[in-house]
Amino acid sequence: MTPSLRRALVLPPLLLAVACGGSAPKSTATTASPAPSPTPATESPAAVPSSAAPPPSAAPTRVRKVAAPDDVDGDGVKDTVTVTASTLTVALSGGGRATAPIVDAQVPPKISGLTDLDGDGRAEVFVETARGASTTFVQAYRYDGKTLRELTSDGAPIRFGIGGSVTHGDGFSCTGDGRLAVRSAESEDGSTYRVRTRVFRISGGTLVLQSDATVTAPSMNDDRVRQAYQVDCGSVGAGD
Repeated sequence: MTPSLRRALVLPPLLLAVACGGSAPKSTATTASPAPSPTPATESPAAVPSSAAPPPSAAPTRVRKVAAPDDVDGDGVKDTVTVTASTLTVALSGGGRATAPIVDAQVPPKISGLTDLDGDGRAEVFVETARGASTTFVQAYRYDGKTLRELTSDGAPIRFGIGGSVTHGDGFSCTGDGRLAVRSAESEDGSTYRVRTRVFRISGGTLVLQSDATVTAPSMNDDRVRQAYQVDCGSVGAGD
């Protein structure tokens, strides 16, 4: 075979396929998609600090309003208080009257004094309704803005003693936080005393007992015994 014939028989595969009636093979190469242009790095805007939240407000506290002297209705002006054998009357400074019956008075009633027990700006009225050899007894009346009525305990009138003797003493005090501490001291020999302290709070027209405790004191000079003979509650008992 001549050299020229050998060159003619050695055809490139592509031409051979075409020559034989086939189609050209498809390219399997894939064209890579162009990489996205990198997004320029930009700084996020600095966070703008919001206004500092206000601190949580403290729980509201009840504001005590100390009543003006002889102010029963809480308007800051003195009211006129009078009592008869059967009725307590308050002539209100703004006009009108409030009345309450006197219950079970054993002596001609008289005004013992006024004080604001619960810090609502209205003074309670204490009326003397009984008297012993060395002790007077008072009952308390409260005006709630509409009605004047006696403060009761367990549904019944309650009296508080003032004064005493060597073997017995009664007194009470306003604690300054809307409570009434009622004390009594008793002795069988004039030496050792049993001192009882009852603490009440006002709830509407009721004196609710909060605590009741008794201690023993060695002599009348003990401060706990002395306290049992004293009244510290506004002007109550000042005239006795």
